[in-house]
Amino acid sequence: MHAFSAMTHGRDPKAAAILEALAHALSAADGDSVSYYSELLEIGLGDTPATDDVQAE
Repeated sequence: MHAFSAMTHGRDPKAAAILEALAHALSAADGDSVSYYSELLEIGLGDTPATDDVQAE
């Protein structure tokens, strides 16, 4: 759910908080899930300000 929220609100100034919650959720996920959602986010966020937040981590 966090992944879809991040993509939906990628232009929102508070996107970093959504990405932080997603990172926390993925820290407990298996490697295949992390890879899947990472790729999904890379495509879904496209050229939004949230992409800069993801790349900074």
